Amino acid sequence: MSQAVGKQMIQKNIHGHILNVTSSSALRPAWTPYQISKWAVKGLTLGLADMMIPYGIVVNAIATGPKVTPMLSKREGDSIYEPYTPCKMFATPEEIAVLAVLW
Repeated sequence: MSQAVGKQMIQKNIHGHILNVTSSSALRPAWTPYQISKWAVKGLTLGLADMMIPYGIVVNAIATGPKVTPMLSKREGDSIYEPYTPCKMFATPEEIAVLAVLW
């Protein structure tokens, strides 16, 4: 998606930003399919950032930590307390969305 949008932005001379969303798993050694896929997003982001900057297109990614999602068996209304993260709680999808929009 980022590649396709970037091509359209170049063709239409649109300057702006592309923001990819990955995971904190992209920042650690990878050996599972999930972690490897997050490394792929990180690599794609770095490559696109290098290719797109001459066209006035900034490419970045946010690498989120644990979130309250069904993937982690968390649902709305569940406790978001998490003793193993620095802030002691899971992030919510809404908090991540606010970061993406404010960025």
